[in-house]
Amino acid sequence: MPAKKADSRSEFMATVKGDAAVIRFHKSLYSTDALFGTAFVFLDRCYVHCDMPDNDHIVVTLVPRAGSKWSLAELAGEFKNEMVSQALRFKLAKQTEKLRTMIVGRAIGESIPPDAPAQAPSSAMVPDLPPEVAKLLSEEEESLDFLDDPFGIAVPWEEKYAKEEGRNDQQK
Repeated sequence: MPAKKADSRSEFMATVKGDAAVIRFHKSLYSTDALFGTAFVFLDRCYVHCDMPDNDHIVVTLVPRAGSKWSLAELAGEFKNEMVSQALRFKLAKQTEKLRTMIVGRAIGESIPPDAPAQAPSSAMVPDLPPEVAKLLSEEEESLDFLDDPFGIAVPWEEKYAKEEGRNDQQK
């Protein structure tokens, strides 16, 4: 059976041209956020130039910095791997945005003093929460007491060490 001809949208090619690695891919493969996130990761290793030669493709040119230990092929391969990593990172961030927002909101709400008029929102008020997450949050809410401090972390430094300083003064 003959191999299928690759669709130009699935193209993700790297070539070495002179003293640069050139990576060309269809813009539908990766978001610009993933591209710029990847470019940022590579700024310490090489100079990064992004270009759009046409409406469908993005070309990234990597030129290693002076004294770089990276070969052009390694730079191109690492760039391609980082693009996948960044794309997944942004996808997961988008999927968990509501949950992260709820957790931060809950943390801020729990920090409000008890005599304040507004109350922290309950997990029942958050729409589209998976049932297992809602169950965990409700169980955690019942057992949560921010005043518990078994390790003495919340004790001010002056209180914790004032007694020892007094002993040192008496011993002198």
